[in-house]
Amino acid sequence: MKNKGTVLASLVLSLGVIFSSCQISNSTQYAATYSGGTIPTGVYVLYSLQEARAKVFEEISQTDPELLQNSEDIYSINFNGKLIEDLIVERAKTEMQMHVGADKLFEELKLNLKDEQKNFLKQEENVYKENEEAIKAFGIGKESYMSYAENIQKRQALFDYYYGENGKNRPKEEQLKKHFDDNYFKLSIRPFRYSSEEDKEKTKEKAQKFLDSVRDNGFEEAWRLEEKEEKAKALEEERKAKEKEEKEATKKEAEKTAEENKVGDAEESRESIEDKSSKVDADEKSKEVEKEETPEEARDRIKNSSTIIRKKSMLKGAFKQKEIDKIDSADIETPVLIDSVSNKVWFVVVKQKTDEQEFENIKVNILHDMCESPFEKILTAKGKAMNINFNETAISEFSPSRVQKKKK
Repeated sequence: MKNKGTVLASLVLSLGVIFSSCQISNSTQYAATYSGGTIPTGVYVLYSLQEARAKVFEEISQTDPELLQNSEDIYSINFNGKLIEDLIVERAKTEMQMHVGADKLFEELKLNLKDEQKNFLKQEENVYKENEEAIKAFGIGKESYMSYAENIQKRQALFDYYYGENGKNRPKEEQLKKHFDDNYFKLSIRPFRYSSEEDKEKTKEKAQKFLDSVRDNGFEEAWRLEEKEEKAKALEEERKAKEKEEKEATKKEAEKTAEENKVGDAEESRESIEDKSSKVDADEKSKEVEKEETPEEARDRIKNSSTIIRKKSMLKGAFKQKEIDKIDSADIETPVLIDSVSNKVWFVVVKQKTDEQEFENIKVNILHDMCESPFEKILTAKGKAMNINFNETAISEFSPSRVQKKKK
């Protein structure tokens, strides 16, 4: 489990909608009971609107990323033969099993929270105190709020126990590296956007031209050369426009002075205008030279802004599967032209070679990626062994669609 920020902030920002005021009765006070305890309904609400919702949406984005686009009532959509709301409820039940399992394992293993985790919980108490009325409107009392927040910290401590440095179940370094190589891309990406079908082929031609340049010059240098060419073209157009403006101004000034029989003054005025114009041009060119990047700086800037490392499955929200397969099968540093899910962008994509430092930089993510599923199985199995009984009345009353109101 990755450490989480403020519970309330995460909840409100992730949903960004208006919620109904939820009232808990005696029959809905607890979402589940188990050997030796109960799970308040507010804990279920937090899990259903956060962890469960996120997990279901992540699965959808990796399988059918277009399903949720432009949908007003997400909970009534079918995915793999089930309503999305039912999938979220199922996952929330699993989260409650993990909740019980984490509490029990934490106690049995005699673990302790770190000082930073204790400080986090103190901050959450203050957050609850400052926002009590708003949080209660979710049907979440202080007991639920703090139980959820503490359980998240216990899960982190347990994850570190099993999979952290010297953890009993931690994968070997070579296993982590293999997972990284098999499941992550390092990509340099250049988008070419278009707004209409009429513009699509024209934009594709532009993307293809860039791709051809990448083959000859490499990704960053191709982009730098394109920028240089576009800048030179813009400066030339600006120069021509300014020259035309100056000629018209000189002509008007000459005509005016000629009418006043001051031809000599007109010549002097024209020369003065030209001198001033030359001086302005010289000053601007001087400023351009001072501000101009070196080729190395330009390539570094382009590399930093356009190169990413991503898990392959997380690319499905942007690229079609056949296009991801095209990237996967391409050789290192060989550019490919691919289409987007939305069909409003062409991408020139280059698969890059990763290095040791890049692996180290995201090793924590790789560890969680590899170990999250077996870790959840440990917690779930422990929770199930505690004989959990779900209160279907409370779960139905506080289903996501009932708690959440659609924006008007």
